[in-house]
Amino acid sequence: MAAGVGPGNEVSFSLEDGRIVITRVGAGVHEDRRAALRAAAARVRRSFQPQFRHLGADEIMTFLRATPETSTTPPPPAAADTPG
Repeated sequence: MAAGVGPGNEVSFSLEDGRIVITRVGAGVHEDRRAALRAAAARVRRSFQPQFRHLGADEIMTFLRATPETSTTPPPPAAADTPG
């Protein structure tokens, strides 16, 4: 990312003293979308029952894909997540 401008950023162009100047205008669509996704994930995580709140995305997907032959209980919290 050169000069703080990257793919998806909104920019403006101006001509100053015979030079083209590119200025970043605001947050890019990519950054806005990422922030919206993080906020949505946080809302969903807060709605989980306590035994599921410690799970990451991969663990949630594994649990959702479980078949009757596999365990249908969530895995225990990682050592770092257990109180005490």
